[in-house]
Amino acid sequence: MSRGEEGFTLVEAIVAAGLLAFSVMGFTATVLVALHVVNEAKANDAMDVVAHNALVDLYAVSAYDNGAAASLLGQTRTYAVAPYTVSVRVYSAAAGEVDATVQVSDTLGKTTAMHGILAQAAPAPGSAFTPTYASQTGQSSL
Repeated sequence: MSRGEEGFTLVEAIVAAGLLAFSVMGFTATVLVALHVVNEAKANDAMDVVAHNALVDLYAVSAYDNGAAASLLGQTRTYAVAPYTVSVRVYSAAAGEVDATVQVSDTLGKTTAMHGILAQAAPAPGSAFTPTYASQTGQSSL
């Protein structure tokens, strides 16, 4: 057996270890980015749920008490639902229509806003009123 066939040289071993380390670092970075994206999506979903619940609560109150939505017109109310701050604004958008915008902010400054129609002028006979919701995540203000 000649000297070149006995095994790996030190240079070959160092190059192999370097390639392995480089590939493990790339894989680790990919996993960390994926975890960050998943956590952001969970946070956005949680804020959307809080905003949707606030709109559903407003719709439920105004459905059972005609004066409830009217008593809130033109007001903005802010309250805390840990760890979020919720701002609700009720306003008249068109003749006979009462709209609401809910903005939810977290402690990191991320916000989501959701708009809903709480009441509208009397619909045509035989039709039903269905509240609508639209969500927008990002940086916004009421």
